[in-house]
Amino acid sequence: MEGDVNLENVTHEEAVATLKATHERVLLVVGKPDHVYLPPLPADHLSASPQPSLQDSLHASTVQLHPPSPRTVSVEDVASREPRTIVLNKGNSGLGFNIVGGEDGEGIFVSFILAGGPADMAGDLKRGDQILSVNGVNLRSATHEEAAQALKGAGQTVTIVAQYKPEDYNRFEAKIHDLKQQMSQQASQQGTLLRTSQKRSLYVSGHPQ
Repeated sequence: MEGDVNLENVTHEEAVATLKATHERVLLVVGKPDHVYLPPLPADHLSASPQPSLQDSLHASTVQLHPPSPRTVSVEDVASREPRTIVLNKGNSGLGFNIVGGEDGEGIFVSFILAGGPADMAGDLKRGDQILSVNGVNLRSATHEEAAQALKGAGQTVTIVAQYKPEDYNRFEAKIHDLKQQMSQQASQQGTLLRTSQKRSLYVSGHPQ
């Protein structure tokens, strides 16, 4: 653009002089350098007064800057939330994880993974995953019983499509916690024991947690 002055590789004094010579309104184009080299200061310079900054030199000049670029989202952040396919082989104890959910179409979630079990050894399934399908059976809106049946009858090799949804899982856990507290308070007031849990879970390995 006509009238532009390139300040790359100029001294501090030259930059200040150029900026002082501008009109009342200044448009600066700034960029973040990849590498900055700061030469060592001579010994006699260490006790000298600090060099005046551009802000001190420009006084009340109006400076218009380009807005900062928005924060970029890493590929890893996006990829970790995408549906993924997991293949597990049942061991002597089953698949080795718990599921909860299946009420009011809220989804089926992984709530616990047995250390050393098939799911743990595979390393792909994690707490907070929603089970979307098992061997091609859609479980997005399945009841707890439907999900349990799909997992138990899946055979030796089980193909699971899961998606990490920690926020949905945490909301579900908070709701269950509140329900359990309400039931416990009601049972205490009535003088009876709370014999059932509102948190319906299935331990896929076949051994209750």
